[in-house]
Amino acid sequence: MGWLNLVGWLSVNVVTGTLTFLSLFGVFGWKQSELLTLVSLAVFSALIIVCSIFGHDTLVKIQTFFAYVFGALTLLVLLILIPQTDWAHLLGMKHGDWLGGFLPAVSIIIAGTSISWSIAAADYSCYQHPDQSSRSVFASVTFGGFIPLFFIMGVGVLISTSVPELASSSNPIDVIRQALPDWMAVPYFITALGGLIPQCIISLKSARVNLETLNIRVSNAVAILIHALIMIGIPVYVLFVSQDFLWNFQLFLATLGIGLAAWAATFLADYARIRNRAGYDPDLLQNPDANRINLKGVISWLAGVV
Repeated sequence: MGWLNLVGWLSVNVVTGTLTFLSLFGVFGWKQSELLTLVSLAVFSALIIVCSIFGHDTLVKIQTFFAYVFGALTLLVLLILIPQTDWAHLLGMKHGDWLGGFLPAVSIIIAGTSISWSIAAADYSCYQHPDQSSRSVFASVTFGGFIPLFFIMGVGVLISTSVPELASSSNPIDVIRQALPDWMAVPYFITALGGLIPQCIISLKSARVNLETLNIRVSNAVAILIHALIMIGIPVYVLFVSQDFLWNFQLFLATLGIGLAAWAATFLADYARIRNRAGYDPDLLQNPDANRINLKGVISWLAGVV
């Protein structure tokens, strides 16, 4: 489940990055075509693969650079967009349906954010200092993920008053660009790409680690090749065959939310009732031949899904 989640998000971000490149080329007068879409896909995928070859220390420096530079550019974009809010329209909106509108929307948001990253906790934890408290790690990842997401989603709600087609557009990044001044178009698209590439790198790195949890042990080069084919193959289907990114994305989130919510609940229950007191058996963590399939865990997960 974890591997499917990471590969799925990798593919989603590659599609988004391809659409962003496509819109960026459009700023320079290049008309959209299947050939240009293919070129955009190839360029974005190549950037991810090249970056993923670097070691951990180099990637940390790249991520830090992206966080500061593109974080600042994101704030600039938000400051430009917020004044365009139609406050009268926003405050005059009628309340939506609680069961048919609000709760499904919240479930999609949860599936696309916190639950999706729950399977990356083990990867993240292995890079923490042993003396660091669990509370500080929990607080940093929780608030570090929540605060920027809250503001960006809030601005998205505000933008929808002046750009009503935002929620239904097949390329929302291009729609947002239309609300920006012309001089901001190129920096905006570069900012979007700068935010997508680090996510893809993390997904690609973690996906390789998750292959080992399935007892699929291959070399680093083979792992990159496998995931490169997947992250190109799925976007090719979405962009050239299905041609409906939004529907595929919603289907992915719905499937993901159900499976990962049950997965996370199973692990939390196991930790609260057993591991918190007894700890983990080192043999189960280090020996691939020990307990290949935890039938009790699988049954619990299936019960949660149902």
